[in-house]
Amino acid sequence: MKTCPAILTVMFALTALALPATVLADADDVAKEAATFDTEASAQGGAQVTDSLADRFTAFAGSEDNAKSLITGLRTGSSVTLTTTANGQVSTTTFTPSTSQQGYGGAFISLALAQADLTAQGITQPTAAQIQAALNGGSVTIGTGADAKTVQLNGILALRASGEGWGEIAHQLNLNLGHVISDLHAAREGLTRADTDHRPSKSDRDTAVEKVERVQPVERPEQVERLERPERPALVDRPERPELPIRH
Repeated sequence: MKTCPAILTVMFALTALALPATVLADADDVAKEAATFDTEASAQGGAQVTDSLADRFTAFAGSEDNAKSLITGLRTGSSVTLTTTANGQVSTTTFTPSTSQQGYGGAFISLALAQADLTAQGITQPTAAQIQAALNGGSVTIGTGADAKTVQLNGILALRASGEGWGEIAHQLNLNLGHVISDLHAAREGLTRADTDHRPSKSDRDTAVEKVERVQPVERPEQVERLERPERPALVDRPERPELPIRH
């Protein structure tokens, strides 16, 4: 039986009203922080932002390549490929996020909540399959032998795709959204600092302009010494004219 969209809207509204005030405040803060993150990230190259976020989630994802694949997949809604090496055996897990495209802020929040959900289950170094379950939903096995148990995870992205907000998801899974806000804020500041470090300072720009404006004077060629004029030959004394006889 299909549920009327209007009924769903009312249900989500009632659920939001039932949330504690602190959860609603955190949900509002994380939405603002995500929007600010996306605004600042848009001024930078996508590769630079992805690299910056990958540093934060490399340990969780198992490798830098896995972290980049997760961020790119969440950003574009494309398939994610994760590679896990255990006991010398390499396994690959590929899945498509349950949500459509997200901003960088949304991708960060999704991964941070998935990591927190797995940590709450005692999983601090998840496999690729466990990361998939934390994001899209699925079962994970905790412990070994007689102590092993299977836990069903709702999936951060699956809950998000159903229409739940970040505050509702955190409240339902009993996760601390305040920690996610702090991490996202720190990541944004780190991104801003990295961008500032790559920009030349005002003094550097002034120095560069000064170097352009200050043209080195061209050395003049040495003046050619003037050639001395040859001395004029001395005038030869003309012989005196003989006196002519006076005519009477």
